[in-house]
Parts: sequence; C-alpha cells; structure tokens
Amino acid sequence: MQNIKLKFHVELIKPKHILFPALPERERANLIITLKNTSQDDFVCEWLTPPFTLSGLIIMPKVFEMKSGSVITCIIEYSSKFRPYGAFSFEEIKQEILN
Repeated sequence: MQNIKLKFHVELIKPKHILFPALPERERANLIITLKNTSQDDFVCEWLTPPFTLSGLIIMPKVFEMKSGSVITCIIEYSSKFRPYGAFSFEEIKQEILN
C-alpha cells in the first residue's frame, strides 16, 4: 500500500485545537468539530485513526464527501481507559484490524 498526498485545504472552523480531557477510567467524552472545504475541488475524505485498542478514539462519520464550499460536522468520541502496552496487547490490536 502506498500513501499519496494531495494538495487541498480544509479549514477547521471550531474548535481550533482538539484537546482530550483527562477522565476517570471507563468514562467517555464527545467532541464536535466542524470542517469547511474552502478549495474549489470536491473531495472524499476518510479519518485514519489508530486502532481503538490503542487510542480509544471513534470518529463519525469515518468517510465523507466534501463538495467545494460545503461544511460538515464530525463527532470524535474518546473512551478513557488505562492501556498498558506489551506483547499481549498486539493480539488485541491484530484482531481489531482484521475484523
């Protein structure tokens, strides 16, 4: 697989920074962001997130189309959990990626 970079500009309207709060274990926090396509081209976008087992992040919608001048709202959900990293967690990550 090869990564291809395209020149385009998507403006993050609000908030300007994405900050995740420190939460007690097993709690969740939602963050809503709004994106605006300020370019003249239409794009199909996809969030590429680390596996949930590692990051605790879920982003919706994962794949979306952005027409020129359009605005879309995305929800980022963070699930707080202590995640010890070690050889045993590799199997969990592999299962998540393959399923």
